[in-house]
Amino acid sequence: MKDISVFSEFMANTTPGQNIILYTSSGEYSVTLETNPETGTGYLGVRPKQDMDAFGMGILFLFMYDLFFWLYLLNLAIGIINFLPIFGITDGCRIVYELLAYVVKNKKLLNAITMAIIIFSSLLVIFNLVGPYLLRYL
Repeated sequence: MKDISVFSEFMANTTPGQNIILYTSSGEYSVTLETNPETGTGYLGVRPKQDMDAFGMGILFLFMYDLFFWLYLLNLAIGIINFLPIFGITDGCRIVYELLAYVVKNKKLLNAITMAIIIFSSLLVIFNLVGPYLLRYL
């Protein structure tokens, strides 16, 4: 079939239970059509979709969509990691310190509690990264 309109016109004239032959690059296939739930005509189980145009704009659109999806995901992951109080280098460490400073007035105790939280969080992240590999051999 040349294009989507020819396919749609052909499918509009089919009936449920009708046998059709599909010619593909890998051979011929005999298929029995089912009932289209929307129109009651024959149903192959596929929805036709044409490319956006002949110059590959559909491929460009999909590439850009995938690119922005992965950039979004990477940005989100970096933001979440930065929010965690790990290794004493993220913004999460500063947030924990400032929040505890409102409650704990003793500077020495404040530093000890903050360091305990940072060490615990760092160990938790490290265990989540290496733990599954270590637990496999136990």
